[in-house]
Amino acid sequence: ARRHDGLFYLPAVPDDTQQRKGDLKNFYHNLDFIEHASADYILLANGSFVYNVDFDKVLRFHQNTGADITLVSHTTEDENTGYNVVLETAENGLILDITEKPVAYEGLKVSMGVYLMEKAVFVECVRYAYEHGGQSFLLDGIIRRAANYTMFAYAHDGYMAHVDSMSTYYRANMEILDPSVWEELFMGERPIRRSRTASLSSTRTRRRWRTLSSRTAASYAARWRTASCFAV
Repeated sequence: ARRHDGLFYLPAVPDDTQQRKGDLKNFYHNLDFIEHASADYILLANGSFVYNVDFDKVLRFHQNTGADITLVSHTTEDENTGYNVVLETAENGLILDITEKPVAYEGLKVSMGVYLMEKAVFVECVRYAYEHGGQSFLLDGIIRRAANYTMFAYAHDGYMAHVDSMSTYYRANMEILDPSVWEELFMGERPIRRSRTASLSSTRTRRRWRTLSSRTAASYAARWRTASCFAV
């Protein structure tokens, strides 16, 4: 293991009826570790989304625009029900408005739960929001303080699914059965593999895929879906 940097698991704050709910308390109580980390940037990625994004390109976009916070967005191809964070942007990606909506209609830009910012911005955002009674990083740290930050949206034009219910979980698994979606997620420029022994060539994978029953294939896709949330 490396002596510096590397992978760390930060402890969550124990659940307590006296404690506030939401993710802010976990960020706030780990600020000491974050402030002393050597990294210059903080990238938050919500694990309930399925996609394959090159975060190096997101970082370059963030630096070129001079944004305080960069969100990764996707334009909806049909009506999305459930929890949606809808973005209104200028042509250059500058975010003009950000709202929470129960329905996102076709053609709207929605957040993919990815937030990139300099460490100092993250620390200030978390500390101010939590110490002023906030619970949610998105709602209390970003949406309610949107006027305090210059925010841009990096447009992702590839496949994206938001899995936040049984129906969207089923829908994402069925979509991943499409060979074009499967190959984009797992066999493209940034292939995602569970392990060296599990790696298969695209030819062998396609051949095996055709022989799977729909039920087995759905289960197989579900396991890869989980991996993609952590490996992209």
